[in-house]
Amino acid sequence: MSGGRASEGPGCITWWGFSPARDLLSTGPVRHERNVNILLVGSGDPRHILKTISSLRDEESLHVWVIENSMELVARQLLLLYLALMPKESMGTNEKTEVFLEVFGNGEIRSQTEETLRHAASQLSLAVTETVETATHPCLNTTLLKFKERDELARIFKLWIQPRPSLSSSTCAAPILMSKVWDYRVRQHLGTCYDCKKERFDWDLIMKLHEKECGVINKQQYARWRERGLAFEMREGAYQITNQSLLSSRVFSQRGDKVAVRGYWGDIVSSPYLSFGIETDDKSLLKTQNGQHIKVDIWGGGGCWSLSQLTLDEGRGTPWTGHQTITGLRDRQPFTLTFTPTGNLESPINLTCVFLDSGRKPEYPQKTHTDTRRTCKPGILAATITKKRPQPPGETDINVCPFLSSQTAQDISIATVQELFQSLSSRRGCPTTSQSVAETGEPSPSPEADPKSVTINDLMRLSGVSVTFLPMDSLNKLPEKQKYSHFFNTIYFSASCAHQLGPMMRQIAAPDAVLVVELAKYILDLNKEQEAGFAKKVASMALEAGFEPWREGQSDDVHAVFIPQRK
Repeated sequence: MSGGRASEGPGCITWWGFSPARDLLSTGPVRHERNVNILLVGSGDPRHILKTISSLRDEESLHVWVIENSMELVARQLLLLYLALMPKESMGTNEKTEVFLEVFGNGEIRSQTEETLRHAASQLSLAVTETVETATHPCLNTTLLKFKERDELARIFKLWIQPRPSLSSSTCAAPILMSKVWDYRVRQHLGTCYDCKKERFDWDLIMKLHEKECGVINKQQYARWRERGLAFEMREGAYQITNQSLLSSRVFSQRGDKVAVRGYWGDIVSSPYLSFGIETDDKSLLKTQNGQHIKVDIWGGGGCWSLSQLTLDEGRGTPWTGHQTITGLRDRQPFTLTFTPTGNLESPINLTCVFLDSGRKPEYPQKTHTDTRRTCKPGILAATITKKRPQPPGETDINVCPFLSSQTAQDISIATVQELFQSLSSRRGCPTTSQSVAETGEPSPSPEADPKSVTINDLMRLSGVSVTFLPMDSLNKLPEKQKYSHFFNTIYFSASCAHQLGPMMRQIAAPDAVLVVELAKYILDLNKEQEAGFAKKVASMALEAGFEPWREGQSDDVHAVFIPQRK
């Protein structure tokens, strides 16, 4: 076996991007307002779409146009947008966040997640094949795709829908096991270093990702993903079913013939944590203590309230000292707790908390706290419920003894995606909410609601937002159409598609347009010279296309931002 192939690290298909989610409306010298058109070329996932929607003002409208270099990527983008648009009545925010991240970053998923994926694929297949001129949903618009591309989408969705063949079946092709195809990629990448793979994983994390300001990525979680392809393990359950949305075909030459091999051909080094897990608008999630990112949870009677995974609180992750008294409602619904100001707290903090399953799989070894003698996980606040004074019905006092542990990229991903989903709900065009829903902001799914009964028409419709997918070869043809002349306010290129940046971009860019190009900072198999060379090449191509750097010399080294050249 050879010494390994560095090119195998990023793979040949970008299931997720090599940069955090960006608000593309606010990227550049001025914020684009009113009717904004954004072109995404090779973004790979909907992170920028979700982040940009979250910053929209009520009076603004947004139309996102998407070009990908593979129909497998289009299918997966449609799937992730479908999940993001699931109404609260059918799937609560917490559950939707878990399912979304599971499909987004896990090579293997749970059986209930697979059922949701298959149902979504069946609905998307109907929308693609039965819709000719008018889109079934404005955020899932595939009407401009070529007929052969729609047929290819239908074929991909069919692969996701078909029942899993059993290992003993003689009539069906053997199922693709993610554990095997993932291990094959790791072996190809590491070569003779495969036997010391754990040391290589540690090296890539500490000497590369942590050096690139990704210290929030946890060692155990990163090693688990590098070895098994499992990035988000949020529930106790069996993650054993291959995530069909992460499988694609790759063409190899064999004895002069071209052979398509289906397997996992995406990133196996940088990780899906980059998209939602290393940056957040909530800076309390990035607080450090003794050089470690910290988080605070509450372990209460009958279940766990996790403060590190919420979106509506105002003091998530605040380090506590001593004992605090919390007064709250004891039920399984979201409720508000008021923290008594002691220690380093200057004023009461109101937090919206959500009851989590008490059987949730521990992420760390258990410990017994010396004060309360309660067994809990490090990073969890051991809580005892007492009745020390007369209280209104349904209320109780909770004495809390704090532990602090490392905040992880998984925690930040959960909090970030939850916040993005809350923003989507706030732009819901035709909400079907009751008075109680308006008050709580988080309706509980009704007993009749079932994610597997949701149709395309039931998905949330976002006021003033639409997403249209363009044909794969349309980038060079857009300048030929009058409609797209000086049309796009923002044009985004991923690192994998930066080579397509050419002079025609100036013709489709608005006079005040912003050109954003993803750089190679997080492609870990590149050295510093190659990374700098990539950035230099991007700047040269942008200059030829009629763009100049915005704030030259002040780049964040994750994205290069350009504006039209001044005449």
